[in-house]
Amino acid sequence: MLHPCISRFHSLCPQETSRQSRLNDGVKMSRKERPGKAPCPIACPGIDRHCAASLAAQYLKSAISDRLALDGSNFRQCAMMSDGASTTAQLLKMYDSIIHHDPENPIVIIETDFQNAFNSYDCHYAFDNISGKATRVYDEGRINVGDSIPTFGALENFSGYFEMIHDTDANLRFTDQYDQTHILKGTQGGQQGDPLEMLRFCLATYPTWDRVLKRHPKTQTVAYADDSYVHGQLRETLLAVADLKRNFENDAALQMQVFKFKIYIKDVSLEHAQHLVRTMIDADQDNLA
Repeated sequence: MLHPCISRFHSLCPQETSRQSRLNDGVKMSRKERPGKAPCPIACPGIDRHCAASLAAQYLKSAISDRLALDGSNFRQCAMMSDGASTTAQLLKMYDSIIHHDPENPIVIIETDFQNAFNSYDCHYAFDNISGKATRVYDEGRINVGDSIPTFGALENFSGYFEMIHDTDANLRFTDQYDQTHILKGTQGGQQGDPLEMLRFCLATYPTWDRVLKRHPKTQTVAYADDSYVHGQLRETLLAVADLKRNFENDAALQMQVFKFKIYIKDVSLEHAQHLVRTMIDADQDNLA
């Protein structure tokens, strides 16, 4: 049986499906081994497309990496930086060094987790955020049809690539662990393994991160692709994470897995930490339940 975590693509132009399927027939899915977990597919595009996409990714990366990570807001996306992993670690170390004495509302870091992030996000949402124009309502009615969405001018030269690869159904060949080949219909998400996919995911989700977290200015968030860490006092951080969870689910079809969240609290016993979190959730069911 094939594992459901397969790359899917959203069809915005059904009439173009046959044309696009021919274009994507050359994409092969290989199996990524994950100890103790089901296979995770990765796209292995043809060498010609892979080379062109790699060049485009390098150009775009240099044009937008600083803005994603250093735009002055309380959200930093570090995945596109050349030293993104170390920058993320340094920021977390800095957050951890902040001293704050309030045992009833202590400083925390909440590590969030998305379910199958790259393969499941809604492509309509992604196209709107990349194009800079909303074609449906977002952010619980705060963004309406026709509203502008902050985007990156460097993307304009590559809009054709995103449209060709992502705006129609795709036929993907998947080779399973028994070396059997299967044809899969793709309708959502992106191709993990496409050189432009990391960049596309970061750009597509950035407006939601930025918009939501500006409503929670007392928090700071650093992310490396879909791995994120939200820092602040406990109540404010819980509210920010709950707001993010609602908006990503409603707008992007991205599910945050609450049971995998980790809350780091210094100098507080486990029992008291559990009591604080439960008390705050119970006291604000409308926003935190």
